[in-house]
Amino acid sequence: MIKRESLEKFSEVDLDLMPDIESFKADLTQLDEINFQGFSEREIYDKIYDFGRIMPSHHLMMSKENFNKFTFFRARLNIDRKKEDTSLIQTYSCPPSGVCKSNGRANLKYKSVFYCSNEPHAAIVESKPEVGSEGYLSFWKADAKRSIKMGNCLPYELPAVNEWSEFASYMFDEMQTGLKLMNARDKIKHFVMMNRFIAQKFKEEKEPYYISSTISDIFLFDGLWHDFLIYPSVMADLKCCNMVFHPNSVNENLKFNKVVKFKVKKIDGELMHLKFGKVGYIENTKMKWRKISKEETKYFNQID
Repeated sequence: MIKRESLEKFSEVDLDLMPDIESFKADLTQLDEINFQGFSEREIYDKIYDFGRIMPSHHLMMSKENFNKFTFFRARLNIDRKKEDTSLIQTYSCPPSGVCKSNGRANLKYKSVFYCSNEPHAAIVESKPEVGSEGYLSFWKADAKRSIKMGNCLPYELPAVNEWSEFASYMFDEMQTGLKLMNARDKIKHFVMMNRFIAQKFKEEKEPYYISSTISDIFLFDGLWHDFLIYPSVMADLKCCNMVFHPNSVNENLKFNKVVKFKVKKIDGELMHLKFGKVGYIENTKMKWRKISKEETKYFNQID
């Protein structure tokens, strides 16, 4: 579990302009009920701020030493080898912006980001595989030279089996402490409500993800920059979490380690049976392939 290092406070906002809590609740309900079909990205952005008023920069600055303990996993299914070269690292990294033709849960259309997880199970199930799907699971080692800004889009309560549950509770406590230190005790409920709204959108919003994609864009690309965001994995029933990195942060702070081929043989409820192929790794710029080791198959204990 991540330990506290330096918790920055919230984005600048004139708290005196905040309405009473019941009016704020009504505003968020109204925001939740807007049909954004036909709205421009700018109009959606403005509506979020018009009704939400605050965009809490609820984040942790993680030391490079703690960040570099992580390995991140990214899955891709059914790569067309006539169009993409599986010997190139870029094939497993951020997709070209031109292929991002619709909003994702954490990206606006035509904006490329790096979806991943710190657990292979979550990375694979989030790719929504079917029986017969062929995939590549790439391993990315954290390799930062500076502190990392991590944005929190988690609900305050996660299943106990989720290794981020303690972190989610900790960040909730720190938010309240920070507001008390700012002499803003009367605004704690507003920030709690807004953070619950954000977390709910990352959990439950359906395609085309008008709100969660915009909030992610604000956190990653707007003035509230972050290296990456963390949010719960819906496909894994909130038992794991997903991460989404800014592409520049991937280039600066992650290093490709290897990639494992797999094929989905059977899906039995939550249990997924995989057949493992070869492992690709880089040697002198060239991708080489070898048999998977018994040690490497341990990464998939939750799956096979």
